[in-house]
Amino acid sequence: MSATIIALLAIKIYPTKIVKNLLGEDKQKQTLAAKIAKPSPVSQNSENTSAQQELSPPTFISIPSVNINLPISPGQIVDNVWTLSDTRVSWLSTSEVPGSGNVILYGHNRTNVLGNLANISVGAEINVKTKDKVYTYLVSEKRKVTPQDVDSIISPRDQLTVYTCDGNFDEKRLIVIAYPKA
Repeated sequence: MSATIIALLAIKIYPTKIVKNLLGEDKQKQTLAAKIAKPSPVSQNSENTSAQQELSPPTFISIPSVNINLPISPGQIVDNVWTLSDTRVSWLSTSEVPGSGNVILYGHNRTNVLGNLANISVGAEINVKTKDKVYTYLVSEKRKVTPQDVDSIISPRDQLTVYTCDGNFDEKRLIVIAYPKA
């Protein structure tokens, strides 16, 4: 019993190092950030450049069906560790902005952040606000994967990917995929 308490305390104090060692993530050569990095544009003309300048990062997410209404702040992956806010949803700044491709949002699986995401249903609306516009997406898929299954959030499509921890001791990841409402 005391060994279990000590192990849980160690995980709480040194979560990144212990979880990385348990999952074998230190052995991975390719960083998550590199896998999710935005592709370089093939060509730019004045029409594409002006369209891209009109798009802006997400600032707020609303999921009425599961009572999630939160500001969004930029996030990143540093040394295979996702930066997280305790009170906001994070936008993976190496992913796309709404209206231009795969927007990846992620956050803690806590009641005050994305804890209710597990209750979302296929067909539910997700609204993502930027400084200029509100983008509405419809949930098409919800699935659980392992933390190493990063390929599950990579897509060339215009979509919203919402990602959070799931399961006992966060051993799984919950992924919600939503596409723009027509």
